[in-house]
Amino acid sequence: MDTITDSSDNEDESFNFDSFSSGDDHLPMFDQLEQGPYLFEEQLHTVCAFAIKCQHNSMPLSCLHLSSKSAGLWLPYVSVKQCYRYDKVVALMTEFFLKELSIPYDRTKLLDGEGILLFEKIALHSNYRVQIPNGEFIDRLVYLARWKQSDKNCCRNTAHVQWLPINIAAESATSMKAYILQNPIPSNHIPYMDTITRFWGWEICEFAELNRLDKVKQLLNVFEYTSEHVLKYVRPSSCNEMSPHERSVVQFISDSHYTEVDVLKMYCDFVQHCFPSINMCYCSFKDYCSKISIGIEERNVRDTFRAMIYKSNKWYLTFNEFLTGMISLDPTTSNTLFRYPYIFRYYDHDSDGMLDRQDVIRMLTDCGQTVDATNFNPKFSNFNEFIEEIESKRLKDIGTLFRVKKSIIRLMHESNAYEMIYNKYNKPFGISANGTCNKCRSKNISLASHSVKLLSTGRLDDPKPVPSLERLPNLDWFESKHPNVIRKHSLEYVFKSTCTANNMLQLIRKLAGINRMTEEKRREVKLIVQNGITIPNIRSLCDEMVQMMSVESRVMAINTPTLVVGDIHGNIHDLLNFEEKLWPMAPVITGPNILFLGDYVDRGEFGVEVACYLFAMKILVPNKFFLVRGNHEVRQVQRTFTFEKECKDKFGSNGLTVFEMFNRVFDTLPFAAVIDEQIFCSHGGIPCLINKIEELNRLPANVPNPDKDALPIWEILWSDPISTLEYQKLCEFQRNKEDTGFLVNTKRATGYYFNENATSNFLTKNNLTHVIRAHELIQSGYKFDHHGMVITVFSSSHYCGGNNEAAVILVDVTNGDGLIKVLSFEN
Repeated sequence: MDTITDSSDNEDESFNFDSFSSGDDHLPMFDQLEQGPYLFEEQLHTVCAFAIKCQHNSMPLSCLHLSSKSAGLWLPYVSVKQCYRYDKVVALMTEFFLKELSIPYDRTKLLDGEGILLFEKIALHSNYRVQIPNGEFIDRLVYLARWKQSDKNCCRNTAHVQWLPINIAAESATSMKAYILQNPIPSNHIPYMDTITRFWGWEICEFAELNRLDKVKQLLNVFEYTSEHVLKYVRPSSCNEMSPHERSVVQFISDSHYTEVDVLKMYCDFVQHCFPSINMCYCSFKDYCSKISIGIEERNVRDTFRAMIYKSNKWYLTFNEFLTGMISLDPTTSNTLFRYPYIFRYYDHDSDGMLDRQDVIRMLTDCGQTVDATNFNPKFSNFNEFIEEIESKRLKDIGTLFRVKKSIIRLMHESNAYEMIYNKYNKPFGISANGTCNKCRSKNISLASHSVKLLSTGRLDDPKPVPSLERLPNLDWFESKHPNVIRKHSLEYVFKSTCTANNMLQLIRKLAGINRMTEEKRREVKLIVQNGITIPNIRSLCDEMVQMMSVESRVMAINTPTLVVGDIHGNIHDLLNFEEKLWPMAPVITGPNILFLGDYVDRGEFGVEVACYLFAMKILVPNKFFLVRGNHEVRQVQRTFTFEKECKDKFGSNGLTVFEMFNRVFDTLPFAAVIDEQIFCSHGGIPCLINKIEELNRLPANVPNPDKDALPIWEILWSDPISTLEYQKLCEFQRNKEDTGFLVNTKRATGYYFNENATSNFLTKNNLTHVIRAHELIQSGYKFDHHGMVITVFSSSHYCGGNNEAAVILVDVTNGDGLIKVLSFEN
């Protein structure tokens, strides 16, 4: 039998139609599944499903071949690859029906867009994207369509297709709920209940309702289920942001000793078993219980399924409902308050929120207690009464209920029904940054062999070889939880001159070339800019920045190409020079991402202006400009140096208010970023106390005093690399016999020095290749340490009246090969 997808790694982007012969059977992917374990590569592909309405107001459903005798039903679909064009998808779906209806056709003409057409008014409505543990996303695209009115071949049941009145399908949620509750079925639905109870996914009901109402959205509805959703209870980012129920789930899973690997095994089973749907309906749940031999009697399966549904107004299970429900069934799980709602819902047969007399009798009987029905009339009007009886110990042995006889995770492994899904490094969930594909975007990053100078004319000149560096071994990609951050995107305001951010940019750009102005002109421009940067404008920028930073990951994931900028220190001349040469059309058009490594204020004359410029750019293009915190974005440091004084000088009696506004933003800035899952970027370096990225991501989002409240952040802000020889000498001087790779930073009087071994260990543990940092004045603007694993960049020329040059780093990937390039700037 032909498959629609080809697993060949060498297949080009065009579809090879020659691989199909017109005489071979061609059915959707589910017709190829067999009992027992499958290779997930053969099963989990992009799915294009069709919700079709015919002129008789009926819709077709396709049969899935399952292990049980009754095959499940879902929308007709074909499995495709992302390179398939729309017309080919329609042709494949047409071919499926033509074969089912035994209608002759010319396959070549059909696949070329000619010949028989069965559908019209086809509209892509939804895309449900589900991430599997190897990092890939599986797409479920759903089209709404009409069966062509002139064609009379609809409504014919075949071996693989059943037709159902569309109004019955649309109202099937009511029928299914009644069936699960074992309540009377609506009379007009009774003839169709055998079909409705075989629904494999809730999508049938949803899209039947849309077709019944002829309701098609103009915009594509996209839903994404990522690793963050899958692991939200075993890798919680912040329990403070969770609801009380979610916090109880985290505690329950932790108390049950289910590991992350166990949860991933359950997810692998769930996502493969539910395919092509994304959630689990009753038919699917029943089939899965049979497949892993869970040991629930058939008459109790409906009660078990009902108990697992957290909200009574729906009739399917999400993954996390399935996860917690299965753990609650596990006989090894301790009795906690979290399990009691399951027991209550299990015996509440009509889901009316109370246990009547018959419910309680059944519950006590299952506990092994003898009940005299003639003298027994207890009931629980609500769940609280049920809990009170348990806590008073008048209701005993309840913990034995809602259990199976064998460990759930053990049953899953013993049944061997589905495979664990790993990436090529045998690690689950290789999360990529937004827009980066781990599977198809192979990267091999090394240092460029030369640096170039960007002249004031805009030309490149003066190429210089960088020191000969040993090529680093390829390391695994960055494997870490990256929250699915929803950033406030303000590009719609770019052309609106009245917005604060745009006004601020236009004002600050008047300072371009200020170092080349006459003294009189310089004073005039400075006064114009200073008068224009009002306290309300600063407040507006800072308020929006605080709001945006509250949803920014602590360790940001950024794609290439990326420009990395080191210390600015109030040098508005260099910052606007960078803009002119590197992002001249921003914020309207911005090429590479721009990552700033901190130290925006202090020592330079224009700390306020630099901060306002960066905040404005971040607000206008939040997915292109990224700011991390430096050690000078801390109040006590700014008081020691010049930023507090600058605020007082420029804003008089309101200076401290302005100072606090800026620092409210600085407190919330992320402290690190990772480029293309390979390059760790921070202001100072790597931390000593924490060596895993995922642990860094759990650090607080608002840290006014990192030296007291989050020491790993303080270490990242202040650390410096040190050579092996210097490390050995310093160890002798400090009489330190323990070789941890870190030593107290005597130059800074805080933070740590880290040697090459510390760098190598940090990179290896996090599957990284390089560290890019700032924090040090370098005469040439850049330097390399630890055999090129650590790159330092300094981006403020003539620092404190000196003669140093400024530089930035460009990280770029072309055709899979990446280079870290140095751009130094003409003084």
